[in-house]
Amino acid sequence: MNLPFLYNRADSRWWWYSWNSPTGRRRESCKPLKLSTDIPRDQALDMLLEYLQLKPKAPVSGTETLSWLQEETLRRVTREGRRESTIKEYRIALDHLIEILGRSYPVSEVKRSDIGRIQEHLLKNALPPTVNKILRHLQAAFNRLLDDEIIDRNPFRKFTRLREPDHPKHLSRTQIQTFLNRVEGEPREEIRRLIRLYLFTGRRRGEILTVRRENIDLARNTMRVINVKDRMRESQILVIPRAIRADVQWFLDHSERDEPFHICSEGFISKRVKKILREIGMGELHLHSLRHTFATLALMRGESVWKVKEWLGHSAVTVTEIYGHYTAEDEIDLGIEEKNEQEVTKTGKP
Repeated sequence: MNLPFLYNRADSRWWWYSWNSPTGRRRESCKPLKLSTDIPRDQALDMLLEYLQLKPKAPVSGTETLSWLQEETLRRVTREGRRESTIKEYRIALDHLIEILGRSYPVSEVKRSDIGRIQEHLLKNALPPTVNKILRHLQAAFNRLLDDEIIDRNPFRKFTRLREPDHPKHLSRTQIQTFLNRVEGEPREEIRRLIRLYLFTGRRRGEILTVRRENIDLARNTMRVINVKDRMRESQILVIPRAIRADVQWFLDHSERDEPFHICSEGFISKRVKKILREIGMGELHLHSLRHTFATLALMRGESVWKVKEWLGHSAVTVTEIYGHYTAEDEIDLGIEEKNEQEVTKTGKP
């Protein structure tokens, strides 16, 4: 029997495989195997043989515990080539499940009635959005077993999501000025400039820190950013706003690294922005709120949703539309109410 051949194409994040033709004179290329190239070749080949049903799966006895579920889920998400942050989220969600039900609790005995028990336990130390996120990861973990017919039902198939607090997800124009004034009080100049980069570009946390020096072109005011949400890690050209061109030049002059913006870890900058927002009375916001702020103000200025989608690196316009929220305070800042009053005075109709 001919066995598949595993190889890695140039600039590819996945393993590829091909078959020998029946005559053995040529090799037929196949689609990429969705396994990260960080996995050793021998391990990837074993997974490929199992996927193609050329190698029997490990027997499932029906008495598997939650500890086995965690190991199996982490193995599967690693095989799918998920990002480290995603794997970490699965691990945290399953750790919570093990903490509540017990490490030796059988997977087959997890019931839908346990959802309320889990929510009640998590709400002691977490907010509703975090609880909903944990339950979504548990739902996905059981779905993987359901797809392979290891289990016959998913206890998390349907669950009532907790109502998330209705608070603004972005900064209004007046709040932006308050935020920038507080940022100017930061003792470290590189932190001040880095926060401004996040606010005026709207990029994700890891995308700014991984920009390389050779991808910055100040002559054209552009820099190439890697989209961390894209599985193929495609890059896109980002126009550097006029307000932060001096900040970009400062990093190029004062940093000797190939990644000039990488002056701290992702966790440090998130905690720093969170602390600043808490000090000015906006504790419900966080670093990702700066991305919401950029998108909201761009849409309110009349920019095309398709253009904002490209700026933010979203996969679809429907995702960008979620970021288009504003409050009555924003309407006042943009003069929308005054414009409406003029139209009423001119026409005599509201």
